[in-house]
Amino acid sequence: MSCVPTNDPAPLSQPDRGALTTEIQRVLAALSEVEARYESDRECLKGWSGPYAIRVRFVEHLEAHHAQERQPLVQRLADLHQQITTAAMLQSLRSSQHKGTEVSNGSGRVRPSRGYRPRGSSQWGA
Repeated sequence: MSCVPTNDPAPLSQPDRGALTTEIQRVLAALSEVEARYESDRECLKGWSGPYAIRVRFVEHLEAHHAQERQPLVQRLADLHQQITTAAMLQSLRSSQHKGTEVSNGSGRVRPSRGYRPRGSSQWGA
């Protein structure tokens, strides 16, 4: 009985890896813009000479807006990381299972390693 769920993703092909890398770079660039805008706005508020109570409200609003913009980008990065990690683990598992279930018999052909009996041999090894 297999312990691997039947809905596992297939190993990532080279184009899939490239697409994921491109998507990661796109999300990181968007996150960088969000962070740069937040830092710039914070610096502007630090130098603002208006009433303290209003400045506190602006800072709270800025922080809430920053978190709201940032959260989906961070979640997308986590999802992409999970996809890459899962695919790499499955590929490694399949590779190790493939290596463990086939044995070369010296003729260039590959035969199963378990339960292999040459033709004509009995079940009891005689």
